[in-house]
Amino acid sequence: MKLNQLNAFLAVTQHTTIRGAARALGLTQPAVTRVVRELELDFGVPLITRSVKGIELTEYGKAFEVRARLLVKEMRRTRDEIEQIKHGTTGSVSISVSPTVAFTILPAAFDAFTRNLPEATVNFSEGSHTFGFARLRDGTLDFIVTHLLEAPEEADGEFTYIPLFRSVFVVGARNRHPRVRARSLREIHDEQWCMPLYGAGGDDLTRSIFQPNGMARPKRIVRCPSFSVALGLVAHTNVLSMFAKPLVDIEFKRHGIKALTLQEPLPQLTVAIIARRDARLTPAALHFIDCLKDASAAFGADSLETSALAQ
Repeated sequence: MKLNQLNAFLAVTQHTTIRGAARALGLTQPAVTRVVRELELDFGVPLITRSVKGIELTEYGKAFEVRARLLVKEMRRTRDEIEQIKHGTTGSVSISVSPTVAFTILPAAFDAFTRNLPEATVNFSEGSHTFGFARLRDGTLDFIVTHLLEAPEEADGEFTYIPLFRSVFVVGARNRHPRVRARSLREIHDEQWCMPLYGAGGDDLTRSIFQPNGMARPKRIVRCPSFSVALGLVAHTNVLSMFAKPLVDIEFKRHGIKALTLQEPLPQLTVAIIARRDARLTPAALHFIDCLKDASAAFGADSLETSALAQ
C-alpha cells in the first residue's frame, strides 16, 4: 500500500466523485479509478459503489477510510520527525487546549517552545477532551491539554493521561448580582445556572457540587460547553456559572465578575495532557510537553507527579 494510493482513495471519499478526485489530484479519471481498483483487489472486497448521487463507501470502505487517514497522518509525522532530527529546529505539533490552559500555562510553554524550535509549526484548537478524543483517534491531534474532574475512563486503555497541576472550581457572579454576598450554596441553589459539561451525560460537575451537600440538582440550568458564552452571560446577566480558579485573577476583574466565597467545598479539577497510548509523538510534540510541564511547575499550583508518555 503506497501513499499515492491512500491519497487517491481519500480524495474520492472527500469529493464523492472520480472526476472531482481526479481534478483535485491533477490526475486523469482512469488513473484514479485504477488506484481504487488496485486497493479493492488487494483487500479482496469492494470499497466503493457508484450511483446517480456519486460515490458511496461500502462498509469496508468506511472502515478503510478511518485507517487511511491515520496512516497518512502518521507518514507525515514520520517525515516531520526525520526532518527535526536532521535539522534540529523544525517539526510540527497539533494541540487542543481548554480555556483554563490557554489563559494559564500555555503562553509560557509556547514562548519556551518557539525559542528552542523557532522553525517548528504549531497548530492550536480549542475544545473539550470529549470532542478531542475523536481527533486523537484519527491522528488530527498529537495531544489534548485540558482540565478534568477525574481521569477519563479511556485513559486506562486507549489513551495516556499525564496530570500537570490541580486546582478547584469557583462560582462566578457579576459584581451587581443580587446574591453576590452569598456564603452558602443553599442561598444560590435556585438561581439561574450556566453549567459546563463533564462526563458522558454532561452533568457530572453539577452532581459533584450539589449532591454531597444534600441538595437536588437545580431546576434552572443552561448547559453550556463554551467558556466565552458562560463568561458573557455571567458578566452581563444574573446567571451563575462554574469556572476553574486559575481564571479568577486573570479574567474576572476585567469582566466585572466576582468569585463567591462559599462555606461548602467545591470540586477539584486536574489539568492534564491526554494522548493516544500507541502514538509515537514527534520530537517537537514531546518537547512541547516538556515545556508544558515546566510552565506548570512555575505556575505555582499544587504540583502532581508526572510520568513520561509510553512510546
